[in-house]
Amino acid sequence: MKRALIAIPVLGVVAVMAGEAASTFNSRRAQDAQKVYQKTMEKAVKDSSATVKKAQELYRKGLETALKEAQRAKDDKETWRINKGLDEVRGSMM
Repeated sequence: MKRALIAIPVLGVVAVMAGEAASTFNSRRAQDAQKVYQKTMEKAVKDSSATVKKAQELYRKGLETALKEAQRAKDDKETWRINKGLDEVRGSMM
């Protein structure tokens, strides 16, 4: 769970960096470089978001499987801990 919380600020930094190239350049080379930079940064943000989302989904599925096992074993403490983890991951997926 801590990794997901760390990834979200990183995405914010990348998004801010993508917006930093808002200067207007006169030369064609500088304009072209800016366009490449902006497209690359947008792709990086999109790819990072997709990776975080996939990791969260895998984590959720793993916890749901573990929850079923804990319930079958009638381990109330572990069931409670897993439910708490599921609540956290579901909240961060929104």
